[in-house]
Amino acid sequence: MISYCIPLWDKIFWNHGEEYTPLFSAIFHPFCRIIWSLCTSTMIWFCVSGNGGIINKFLSLKIFVPLARLTYSVYLVHAWILWYFVGSRRNLIDVNMYDIHIVFLHHLIMSYIMGLVFFVLFESPIIETQKYVIKLLRKKYDKNFSVELKNLK
Repeated sequence: MISYCIPLWDKIFWNHGEEYTPLFSAIFHPFCRIIWSLCTSTMIWFCVSGNGGIINKFLSLKIFVPLARLTYSVYLVHAWILWYFVGSRRNLIDVNMYDIHIVFLHHLIMSYIMGLVFFVLFESPIIETQKYVIKLLRKKYDKNFSVELKNLK
C-alpha cells in the first residue's frame, strides 16, 4: 500500500523549491505510472483471490453497488462534460485549492447526474434487451439440444 504513494511524490521536490533535475525526471516519471499500475493490478488480484482483507471488505460494501452500475455511463459522459466546461470558459481558472476542489466536485456531480440519465435512457434498455434475446436463444438451443439427446438414445 505504501507504493501507492509513490506517484504522489513525483513533484514534491519541485513544489518545495528544489532544482529540476533531468536525470531524476527521466528515471522517476516513467516508472511512477508503472509502479501505480502494478499496485492496482496487485490489489485487484488480492481482492479477486480472497486475500484483499479490509480493502476487499470496504470495496464490497452494498453502498457501492449503485455507483458501480453507473460507472460505464459516467465514463462515457465524463469526457463530454469536460469538453463542455473547457469550451464554455471565457476566463482562466485561478489555481488554488478551493477553486480546484470546486471544479472537481462540479465535474464529479455532473458526471454522475448525466451518467444516471444516460444509464436510464440507453444502457438499461439495451441490457434488458440483451437479457431477453439471450433467454430466447437459450430456449431455442436448449430445445434443439434435448432433441439431439433423444435421437442419440
